Amino acid sequence: MIVKIIAGAPHAFLDDHDHDYVIAVDYGVEHAIKNNIKIDLAIGDFDSVDRSYLDGLNVQELNPVKDQTDLYIAVLEAIKLSPTKIYIYGATNGRFDHYYANIHILDLYDIEIIDEVNRIYLKAEDFVVENQKEYVSFFYYSGQPRISLEGFKYPLDNYTLNYTD
Repeated sequence: MIVKIIAGAPHAFLDDHDHDYVIAVDYGVEHAIKNNIKIDLAIGDFDSVDRSYLDGLNVQELNPVKDQTDLYIAVLEAIKLSPTKIYIYGATNGRFDHYYANIHILDLYDIEIIDEVNRIYLKAEDFVVENQKEYVSFFYYSGQPRISLEGFKYPLDNYTLNYTD
């Protein structure tokens, strides 16, 4: 099973969402309903959504006074389902503090943040990037990552990536 989380109002839409478990977070509820996306679970303190959109939904209402973001709590709920993958939409627009916190959510599970121009994820093991027609960037996150790039404009061979790269 794949869990797709709608946070805010993403510009990238969920493809083939009929066969996945969809969690809408706070304003993501309104966005999902306006775009005819079936919501399996709505999570949030709902401080930024018209509460009439919650009617008839499976709702987990959060106290607005909390240490975690609504999205963080939604990811913890998604993990309980033991999905094969979690995709998050709408996590990159808006406040920088939320954007920064959302990058760290990637540590929790096999999660990918998707927006209209980016696919953001962590890799701790060897992997292959197959589509080289788009821009691809690699950033240091932790540990001592080594990177080799073949078929790229700037090839690398067993290069140690550091935080300034």
